[in-house]
Amino acid sequence: MPPDFIPEQINAEWFFQVTNGALKKLMGSRKAIVVGHSTGGFCALNLAINHAPSVAAIISVAGFHRGEWGGFEGLLVKLAGMGKWAKGMFVASLSLFQKNRLMQRVFAASLAHDQTTYFRNPASDELLDNIFPNISKQDYANLFPLFYGIGSIEIGDQLQKINLPCYVFACDRDPVIPAAQSMKLSAEIPGAKTINFRHSGHMPFIEEGEHYSRALEHAIADLAERIKQ
Repeated sequence: MPPDFIPEQINAEWFFQVTNGALKKLMGSRKAIVVGHSTGGFCALNLAINHAPSVAAIISVAGFHRGEWGGFEGLLVKLAGMGKWAKGMFVASLSLFQKNRLMQRVFAASLAHDQTTYFRNPASDELLDNIFPNISKQDYANLFPLFYGIGSIEIGDQLQKINLPCYVFACDRDPVIPAAQSMKLSAEIPGAKTINFRHSGHMPFIEEGEHYSRALEHAIADLAERIKQ
């Protein structure tokens, strides 16, 4: 976020403009199967609702239609929602994670349901290795508007506009995105196929790694075949 960004600019239309513009630049005239996790899942749904020309099909992994989060991330959304006076507390809270690897591990594990399984999987450390360069460059003051705006997002009444092949990966024990949100996606999106991760929190690719990999490969192959028809 640029320093002069204001919370009122964050809405579903803004997310569409950003993600659709990026896809058009990356893909040109080609189409993609868009796979998104969490906010990425929302972005995939939002692209499909708005009939983005670069999108052929979507897979929403622990995605949401409403910006009501639980866990630590939910607390940050509520903190940002209190207004500008809470910005210092917001920045201080996130700064704990910027250079402290232990705190990053603790936070990431809090997104999982079974933290023992999460820590035992080498992918949990690989995840932090992959995102650390980005974390270390963040200016958390500039993320404040994003967390403020997320809380007002709601696209549930537009899900029936999705006319692309779609998979919903639902995590039954997700502390961030309630399973009820995934169930609404499954019920409202025409023709959506749902795969449940019954033992996963917000990190199914680590908590149920083998199940997730098989499910993702199957979903992509199925979508690719349906697109050809």
